[in-house]
Amino acid sequence: MWRVNCVAPGLIDLGDGDREFFQRMESVTPMRRNGAAVDVVDAVMFFATASQFITGQVLLVDGGLGQR
Repeated sequence: MWRVNCVAPGLIDLGDGDREFFQRMESVTPMRRNGAAVDVVDAVMFFATASQFITGQVLLVDGGLGQR
């Protein structure tokens, strides 16, 4: 039986973008910080180690920005 889940990252700061833009985004993100690569890795690892009974889920990794 297959499990199909999705990690949907929002704004992830990889350190190579416009600093001014990322500072503005930090101020409007509910978690008051930008996402990092490790945040996406943690979400993927959650699904990799979670119950075999979890399927059909989309996990937003966006610091709450999509919930505004």
